[in-house]
Amino acid sequence: MMKTRAAKFGLGQSVRQLDDAFSGVIIDVDAHYDGPAGETGAVSVDQPFYKVLVLEEESGVLVYAAEQSLMAGPEPQD
Repeated sequence: MMKTRAAKFGLGQSVRQLDDAFSGVIIDVDAHYDGPAGETGAVSVDQPFYKVLVLEEESGVLVYAAEQSLMAGPEPQD
């Protein structure tokens, strides 16, 4: 049985990937991993996962990221 944790980040919140690979904005939250089986490697599926719109890409790239790989980012500039 999976335990569900409260999501640390909310819709519209700015986040940064811990390895500085990207920064973006949360556009969707899943209580736990909701992708293809076996695709997370060593990352636990018992944590929130986020769809993040990457801000550095002009093409509007979406990333599916585990909560443990994200930190709060700076607020976007107007």
